[in-house]
Amino acid sequence: MTLKKTTAELLVNENAALAESPIWDHRYGRLVWADISKNIIWRTDISNGISEKQHLNQAIGCVAPHGKQGYVMAGGNGFFAINKLGEELTLINRAFDSHHQKFNDGKVDPQGRFWAGSACLDGTEVEGSLYSIDENHSVTTAFGGITSSNGFDWSADGRFFYYVDTAAGGIDVFDIDEETGAFIKRRRFVDIPGTLGLADGLTVDAEGCVWLAIWYAGGIFRYAPSGELIEKVNVPVCRTSSCVFGGDKMSTLFITTAKGREQSNFPTENEAGAIFAIETEAQGQVRSSYHG
Repeated sequence: MTLKKTTAELLVNENAALAESPIWDHRYGRLVWADISKNIIWRTDISNGISEKQHLNQAIGCVAPHGKQGYVMAGGNGFFAINKLGEELTLINRAFDSHHQKFNDGKVDPQGRFWAGSACLDGTEVEGSLYSIDENHSVTTAFGGITSSNGFDWSADGRFFYYVDTAAGGIDVFDIDEETGAFIKRRRFVDIPGTLGLADGLTVDAEGCVWLAIWYAGGIFRYAPSGELIEKVNVPVCRTSSCVFGGDKMSTLFITTAKGREQSNFPTENEAGAIFAIETEAQGQVRSSYHG
């Protein structure tokens, strides 16, 4: 099969250091994302590129819709709620006590639970875990042995769970037990060689294809359910961090990027840290809000 190649265009540039955790907030028709280096949550009107923001006094790992109007966030070692953008955080529950790790990427599952994984601060230890918090604010650990928990998502049919531990060099896939919802039969879905880059955030479309941001590779890579690479969306920034579908038809792919130290093997990137977008032939899944 011939690899399809397209190029995303600049949507908005708010001079982010590390844009991450993009979500399409269908309640307002806005793109929500975080600059996790500066602890800022942004909400962008894609029709005019105007953004509003909230600077937090708490480290941000990821953000997701909460109920009818607010947001839930995983940051540091805990889960937090924001009733409205601009209001103070409220602690929901702590997930762990370790000072060697912090929350990183996450999202809400079809049942309304908020999931987030932790990453070890030194990038070498395997103390991280994947956690979920339910509507009663109870925190559960799905599995541990993680160095740097990153992108994950569920297939639209509820059969598979795709997961990235960046240090492990690829995407793993689990079967989901029909009766218990547990992740079982973990196996490698696709390898990402270090010469290409580092597996980062991902999203799964309605057809079951996985769209993966590869840090240093300057693009989003689309893999068929078989694991075959079928499409690449080029981005004029090497550090692509994550992606999500949104828009009126859920067919626009939004891509977050990051700045970094200039290196001799990378060109100067004036748009590093910006948000890019492209209209695709695919369609994303409509996300649930956290039910807690």
